[in-house]
Formats: sequence, C-alpha cells, structure tokens
Amino acid sequence: MASSSRQPKVEGVELIRIVVAIVLGLGCFAAVITGGSFVGRSLSALLESVEMAPPEAINPLR
Repeated sequence: MASSSRQPKVEGVELIRIVVAIVLGLGCFAAVITGGSFVGRSLSALLESVEMAPPEAINPLR
C-alpha cells in the first residue's frame, strides 16, 4: 500500500498551529476585555456628568 502524501512529515507542526491559535485567541480576548472596561469607564464618567432633567423640562406638553 502506498503511504498517504497528504500527511505532514513533521508531527510538531500541528501542535505549533494549535498553540499559535490559542495564543492569538487569548490575545484577542484580552484586547476585547481591556477595550470593554475602558469604554465602560468612559460611559460611566459621561453618565455621571450629565444633568438629570425631569420629563416636564424636556417635554412641556406632559
């Protein structure tokens, strides 16, 4: 029987690809968490600085 030519000759290549994919995934996850906390803090500061107005002041027909 002929051996399959589609199998990689180096077994470690699969492991390297898996490790690189995991590292890239964790890097992206960390970037999303960091960006989310930054935006969350910015929105929180923005909401704290906004003056609250009663609905009557916004819509006098109420």
